[in-house]
Order: sequence, then C-alpha cells, then structure tokens
Amino acid sequence: MTLQHPSRIHHLLHIVPLIVLLWCITLSFRQCAGETQCSTKRNSTLNRDTSPSAEAIARARALDPVNGGYWYKQAQEALRSQTGTQVSQAKEQAILKNFEQALALSPVTGTWWRHLGSRYALMGYREQKARVTWLAKADQAYAMAEHYQPEDARILYTCARYWMWRSTLKSPAGKTHLMSPENPLIPSLPATQTEQLETSRTLFRKSLTLQTKTWEKAVAYVATLYPDPKIILSIIPPQNTRLKARVEKWMKKDGFRF
Repeated sequence: MTLQHPSRIHHLLHIVPLIVLLWCITLSFRQCAGETQCSTKRNSTLNRDTSPSAEAIARARALDPVNGGYWYKQAQEALRSQTGTQVSQAKEQAILKNFEQALALSPVTGTWWRHLGSRYALMGYREQKARVTWLAKADQAYAMAEHYQPEDARILYTCARYWMWRSTLKSPAGKTHLMSPENPLIPSLPATQTEQLETSRTLFRKSLTLQTKTWEKAVAYVATLYPDPKIILSIIPPQNTRLKARVEKWMKKDGFRF
C-alpha cells in the first residue's frame, strides 16, 4: 500500500473547501433566482407577485426543486385556473400530486395538510366506490393539520367542520397511511362516529376560544348536520357564558326547542 504524497493531501485540503463554497454560492443563487420567479417567503422590502403564473412557478421549481412552497403554489394555481365546479380526473390527480410533493418536502406546515385534506375529502364525496380509501387519507391529513398548527383558529375551525361532517357518514377510519405507520408524529385518529363527533366538538371549542367571531358560522353549520340544541351548545366553550346566551337566542329565533 502506497501513501499519497503529503503535498497532494495539502492540495486537496485547499481544493475541497473551495468546491463546497462554490456549491453553496450556486445553491444560494438558485434559491434567490427561484424566489424572483415565485415568492414563497414574506419580504416587506420586495413587492413580489404572490400569485404567479404557472410558467413562473415551473421556472422557480426547476431552479430549486426541493422548495416545497413551489409545489404548493403549483397546486394553488391549478385550482385558481379551473373553470366551473368540476375538475377533470387528470387535473385533480396533478393537484393532489403537487400537494403531496409539497408536504413530502416540508411536512410540518398545517395549512398545506388542511388543503390536501379538503381535496381528499372531495374525492371521497365524488368517488363512492373508493370512498373508504379517500376518507382514510383525508382523516390523516386533517389530523396532521391540527397536529402541526394546534393554536391556529382557522385550521381548528376547518378541522372541526370536517370531523362533524365525517361523523355523519358513519364510516370507520381506514388503514391508509400518508406517512410511515411507525412514524411517532402521526396523531391518533378518531375511529368511530362518537369519537369523530367528540373530536369536532373539542376543536370547535378551541377555535371559538381563540376566535369568537366565527361562532355564528359554526353554529349554523352544526345545525344543518345535527339540529339538536344539546349538540349545538356543546361546541361552545363552557366558560363563555355570554356566547352561550347568544347561541341560545339564535336558536330560539330559528325555532329550536329546548
């Protein structure tokens, strides 16, 4: 075995840091160039387009393919550009793929999980034969949204609405996993109708504790699915007696009997 000449080793020790530095500079340049095409970060000093075209997003993604924000923006742009209420199967699959890729790159963004969950739920509503599979994915997506942003009133409200609707289907939780089943970050899912209903009530109470102004929308939504005064009142934070009185007044006006 022959040893390399000391001068060669010394030369390599100078070359390697230079290569790393050049690589970092190139990576930073590509990231900055991508942001000029499609902004994914808030910057008060630059007036960048927050809703770029599909072409601009594609250019940004080519420059920095590991930025999950570009995949998310691509899904959003596809939803904005759709005409009518129906989306073709091919386009729907592309939207789902973009949301899924965004979360594969950045799985800790609750808002992205919420949007993905809404698409899965919509597919479960449309495709009756595959409902169990789609709802299993939606269940996990909404649970992940709450898990990563547990103090976001809007996310809590949306998740509460989902689980309230989900409980009316009387369909148990499925076995489809969006992440590895062994992943400790996966929250437990409400499996039965009773658990789903209780999850919804809890999330509504948390949401209304953080943001009371959505109470009327929440109450009206619950009343359409469960026109039962006890269930309606159960979504109100128990310590907020003033809000409870407003809800009772709202129900009397709408003809509910206690």
